[in-house]
Amino acid sequence: MIFLHGAMTTPTRTDPELDLMRAVRAAVGPDMPIMLALDLHANLSPEIVETCSALFGYHFSPHVDMAQTGERAARCIVRMARGEVRPVTRLAKVPVVLPSIFTATAMPPLSDIVEAGFAWERSESSVIDVSVFCGFAYADVPQIGFSVAVVTDGDEELAERVCEDLSARIWDQRQALLHRDLVYSVEDGIARARELNADAKKPVVLLEHADRMNDSTWVLRALVEGERAGRVAVPYLWDPNAADEAMAAGVGATVTLDVGGHSSDRAGGPVSLTGKVIYCGHKSYVGTGPMRSGQVIDLGPTAVIDADGIVVWVTERSLSAIDDDPFKQFGFDPADFDIIVLRSKTHFRAVYEKLAAEILIVDTPDWGPAELTTLPFKNVRDGVFPITDGA
Repeated sequence: MIFLHGAMTTPTRTDPELDLMRAVRAAVGPDMPIMLALDLHANLSPEIVETCSALFGYHFSPHVDMAQTGERAARCIVRMARGEVRPVTRLAKVPVVLPSIFTATAMPPLSDIVEAGFAWERSESSVIDVSVFCGFAYADVPQIGFSVAVVTDGDEELAERVCEDLSARIWDQRQALLHRDLVYSVEDGIARARELNADAKKPVVLLEHADRMNDSTWVLRALVEGERAGRVAVPYLWDPNAADEAMAAGVGATVTLDVGGHSSDRAGGPVSLTGKVIYCGHKSYVGTGPMRSGQVIDLGPTAVIDADGIVVWVTERSLSAIDDDPFKQFGFDPADFDIIVLRSKTHFRAVYEKLAAEILIVDTPDWGPAELTTLPFKNVRDGVFPITDGA
C-alpha cells in the first residue's frame, strides 16, 4: 500500500507522483499488488491507473476519513490476495476545477455528486469503490481538476458506466459548483459581519481563504484601520520575527509590531499593530480537533497581542487554525469574540460550522483566490472550466 497526496508539483516536474509510481511499479514488477490511497484534492493523470492494482481517495473534505481511506485500500488488497476479488480500476478526467474553498463535500451540489458515488456502491455489488477527486486548483499542471475513479470486481464496462455518470453530473453542475454568490469582498464581508453581530449569539467567521502561508493580512488591515468591529480573534498569523520581538518584550509590555504579509507581494503586506502582550512562550500542545486529535502541535515561539480588542496570535511556525485549539489551549472561549478571522479552505468547517453564527467567505488577491482566472496559469490544458473555458 502506498499513501500519497496526489497534487505534488515541482519547478521541473508537473506530475512527480506519477513518476514515483512508475518507478515503484518498475521496481516490483507487473504482478505485485499495489493499492494507492490519495487525497481528495489529487490532480491525477489517467496513466496513474497503470501503476497500481486499485486506487482510493478520501471521500470527504474536511478530511475526517483519512484512516478509513487506508482501511478501504487495505481491505481490497487483502481480498485480492485471498482471490476473492479481481480489481479493475477506471479513471475519468472531467475538465472542471474548483477553488479549494468550494471542495467542501457537505456543500451541494458537490454533496449530491459524492452521494451518487455511494449510491453506485450500494446498488451494484461489483462496485468495490468510488472516489470523486476534486483536484487542487493552485497547482499549474496539465492534469488539474476533477477525476472520478471507480474500482470494480472485474467489470470494466460497469466501471466505465459509473465514471461516465459521475463525470456528466460534475460537468452539468459546473456553474453551481463555483458558488460565486457566496464570495464577499473584504469590505462587504466585514460590513456583513457587523450586521450579523447585532443579533448573533455566536461569533461570525471571516474566512480569508485565499491565504496560502497563514500570513495574509488583507482582512486584519481593514479591521485595524477601519471602524471598530467588536472583539476580534485572529489566530495563528505566521510571523517569526514578530513573535520573537513580542517574546523579548514580555507579557504585559505594550509593543508596536509590523505583523504578517511577508510571504509574497500578494499577501497584503505587514500591518502595524500596537497592543499589549498577553501571552508569550514556546507553545506546544496535543491537538484535540477532529483532524489533529492526538498530534503534537509545536507552534514554536508564540505571542498573543491584544490591540484594542483585536487579539492576534503570532507564531514562529505556519499552521492553519482549523479547530478550536487556538482558543482552548490559550485559555480563551470563542464565544467571547464577535468575529474570528480564519485562513483555511475546508478543514475548519468540521468545527466552525457548529461554532459560528455564519461563515463569510472573503476573497483577496493572495495565491488561493476564488476567482481562478486571476492567476497566471501556463500549463493547464485547453477546455478546463473556468480557467481556460469560460462556458
